[in-house]
Amino acid sequence: MDMAHTTIRDANAITDNFAMPSTPELLRVHEEIEAIKRESAQIVNGLTDKALAWRSAPDKWSIADCLAHLNITNRYYMKAIRLAITDARTRSVVGAEPYRHGFFGNLFVRMIEPPARFRVPAPRARAARR
Repeated sequence: MDMAHTTIRDANAITDNFAMPSTPELLRVHEEIEAIKRESAQIVNGLTDKALAWRSAPDKWSIADCLAHLNITNRYYMKAIRLAITDARTRSVVGAEPYRHGFFGNLFVRMIEPPARFRVPAPRARAARR
């Protein structure tokens, strides 16, 4: 299987195990995630492994690096979200929309949303394997 298909398969595996959202706000987030997955598939389909792994400079991220980073990060957060939902359901804890972030949630969102506010070095492990 080529790198593009593996990347998209990994992205789908992260989010496909979630039950359909039960509120309008969560449904909107779910639809955004599905749209991002479709757009990512359109971007990488047709690209060769060489094109996906290309870097403009040794210290820059390739398309494959970026997508792998997103998959790894999302896998971590989706697991935490899944556990929190399961815990809340077992304790019959519910919230009311609209959902709001606390101080640290807002700080985290500001850190990860575009435009980039800080730079992270390109992964060395991927560069060393080439």
